[in-house]
Amino acid sequence: MAANSHGFPPSQDFRRVHRATEPRLRHPIPALNTLLENANATLDKIVATMNRGGSDPRNPILSGLGVLVQIHFDTADALKGIWLYQDRRSIGANLRAQSTIVAPGVHHFPFLAGSGTTVAGSPATGAKKNFIRVQSAFGTFEREFYIKTKDADIIALEGQPALDPQTLLPVEIVFEIIDDTRPFRDIAIDFFVSWNDEFQKLHNASNPHLDPGFLKAYGGAKFVSFFDTNPGVEGTGVQVDPVTQSPIEDTHTISVENTAGLKEITVRFRSKQDSLYFVDCPILIRLVPKVAVECLIPRTEPCVDLYLKMGSLLPADTPGVPSVPLVQVVAGTPGMPLAQDLLILSVRAAIVGSSARLIVRRWKWVVSTADLTGGTIVLEDELEYIPLSLPSSTPFMPSPYLPPRRLTIALGVLQETSDGIAFYTVQVEDDDVVGKAILFAGPHARDISFFPVGAVGGGPICAY
Repeated sequence: MAANSHGFPPSQDFRRVHRATEPRLRHPIPALNTLLENANATLDKIVATMNRGGSDPRNPILSGLGVLVQIHFDTADALKGIWLYQDRRSIGANLRAQSTIVAPGVHHFPFLAGSGTTVAGSPATGAKKNFIRVQSAFGTFEREFYIKTKDADIIALEGQPALDPQTLLPVEIVFEIIDDTRPFRDIAIDFFVSWNDEFQKLHNASNPHLDPGFLKAYGGAKFVSFFDTNPGVEGTGVQVDPVTQSPIEDTHTISVENTAGLKEITVRFRSKQDSLYFVDCPILIRLVPKVAVECLIPRTEPCVDLYLKMGSLLPADTPGVPSVPLVQVVAGTPGMPLAQDLLILSVRAAIVGSSARLIVRRWKWVVSTADLTGGTIVLEDELEYIPLSLPSSTPFMPSPYLPPRRLTIALGVLQETSDGIAFYTVQVEDDDVVGKAILFAGPHARDISFFPVGAVGGGPICAY
């Protein structure tokens, strides 16, 4: 094969090769080494990234961060030019003079993201695409990357964006003082919530810091600091426990002064430790005293346990059939003969909520030859009823208690006798707060003459 004027066969004239992925290449050529990015690089990567930021419009570099491009050449090669631009038809001035040689064949080229010849998008416009072109004596390569200004959820406190989505100004986020004996109140913090990792996947929800094998994106930021906005000196903090250049992927909480008031805090991002380029984001956290909520216990007192025999005429304001747990109890028709024996349980109560329920524990008599009394009492079950609710005269309690009510249910004596139920304890449940237990006699207790037996037993009808 005839050689050209430079002495190379046409198939090996690498001067015309501008990409390391040129199809005619059978193996990597030293003269075509590409830039090595800060976080990750492969020979055929089509984008430039910084700390996993910049690879996609949804995973941009945060505008204002410092970028350091590391360019590696063969020692026989030489850097000829560096350009940053957005339009290949207008690449602007050669920025080679801004690079420095840090080792044989290694150049460093620093620039500020979103400044100079690079541009940044906004939340309204989206990330902007930028290009970097590097030319050496043996070839040229080009990479693309994306830059964007901050979004409202660049910082999230307990899942709440720290910035207003329209103005991007800080908004007050309110938290309660949980334990006033501690000097600081810890609050969960996350960064760049809506920015994706380099493979355009949001971080795994089951593990908010890692997706399988990949760190989540932080817009190119590598370190974060917390300090008081006033005086604004890094490393100073009264309103916040100061943090200086903590690895962002390891920072999951912010500790603020555990006193009532507004905390004005600055969060500072850097792409490299001690970088002179950084992005500050002010946040506002207001701590308020924990609201003292008094659990107002229902005030209860017994009303009556009324034993009505089959055929008796039903009194007014009384259920005519056995009540069913968790089904609203209603009054029967006064004067109607009963079709079965009923035990009416009724309590008086002053409550706070709009309604109340009755928790009824059924206590069973169990024969036991080892017991001196010939048996023992055990808990059979616990049932919850929605009782018939009627006005009552007692107990009267001041605000916020409501006017007193009479709460009533009915139990079938035949079934209760078959189950061997000796006693009931009844408690009023008012919005998950439970009152004192009131004891009532069951069929077995009456059968062994603990309590009177008759057409009407247990006292007069509790009508008011």
